[in-house]
Amino acid sequence: MRNKKIYLDMVLNIGSAGLTVAVLQVLIYPLLSRQLDADTYGFIISIFSFVILISDSLGKSINNIRLIRNDENSAKNGDYNVILSLFLVICLLITGIGVAFYNMQLSMSITQKIIWVVVAGLTLINAYIIVYFRIRINYVKVFINAIFDSAGLVLGYIVYRLNGDYVYIFLFEQVLQLIFLIKTTNLLKEPFKRTINFRKILTDCILLAISVFLSQSVVQADKLLLLPMLGGEVVAVYYTATLLGKVVYLAMAPITSVILSYIAGVDSLSKQQFKKYMILSTGACFVLSILMIIISRPILGLLFPAYVDGAMDLIVYTTINVFIYTLVSLVNPIVMKYCDIYWQIVINGVGALLYIVLSLICLKIYGIVGFCIGIAISHFIKLIIMLFVYSRKKKITKEREELCDGK
Repeated sequence: MRNKKIYLDMVLNIGSAGLTVAVLQVLIYPLLSRQLDADTYGFIISIFSFVILISDSLGKSINNIRLIRNDENSAKNGDYNVILSLFLVICLLITGIGVAFYNMQLSMSITQKIIWVVVAGLTLINAYIIVYFRIRINYVKVFINAIFDSAGLVLGYIVYRLNGDYVYIFLFEQVLQLIFLIKTTNLLKEPFKRTINFRKILTDCILLAISVFLSQSVVQADKLLLLPMLGGEVVAVYYTATLLGKVVYLAMAPITSVILSYIAGVDSLSKQQFKKYMILSTGACFVLSILMIIISRPILGLLFPAYVDGAMDLIVYTTINVFIYTLVSLVNPIVMKYCDIYWQIVINGVGALLYIVLSLICLKIYGIVGFCIGIAISHFIKLIIMLFVYSRKKKITKEREELCDGK
């Protein structure tokens, strides 16, 4: 019965992510690619990636720490809302600076600049308070939240068609989510004060935020790096090549939050359980990746006819990248739960450094194909490091248990 519940929750969470992906990546973005010039379209992809990078890193760190600790005493006494407020200020400041930088790439109106900053703040809040459903393992509500998310995108697109301003697409997405979450959760109603646990919780949130930022920067950095170096049109082509591979990642990634929800109260995994988990994960990723490569031309030709020819030259490389990175994301909740939190920073820091160095070196030597190869190498090295850290932690734990039994 428990296994059936886990599988059902995985399906619901995949459906939640899949619905949002379908609306944004398969409906909204293709429509924008037809209605905007290549540079503007590439610019939108890049700045939205930046906003998500900052807000998700901060919001999801509070989300995951609260889930892992599941500390109701601190929750009732308001530690998390204090941290949310601090992170919100940081988010707004960083996003404001980033928007000013992007304004040098493509001029924006004052309204657009303000809305991008507001979108970042709302995204952070939504990324945190959805943990209410994860703690209670209520993935039906997570799916309903995705419906509101998708409805917001559609409503925002209608407003964009009426007034010509694309930023409303992303604003309405977050506003409708927030309305639903406020109506169905009570996290924002918790007291606003510090407890004796505050310093520890804040430290963990900061460390995990740095870790998530480093990890997510690898997902978003391609678009952020390519825009100033090669321009919006290359970003558009590259994004098109990564689209179906990202679908694989986004289909598998929700499984990680379900896994973390269920292992939050489990002291350890057996060697056999971990081995089975890795075999199933690798097999699923491999099958989905092959399928994506096979169906890529007809689907991309339908969605992005202007960019499909350039994208097909990169499709195998970008799909391999996403295949490896999806495995990284599936191993990560295990490492997050059972290894010291500083390992998150070490692993993701090394991963981000390798990503930037190898991708740029290969870009200079082999062009955009080399950029993809450099990314694949960095992802693979990161996966090996994560597996080593986890296996080392298991070995040390086993030795300590044997020592205690001996006494």
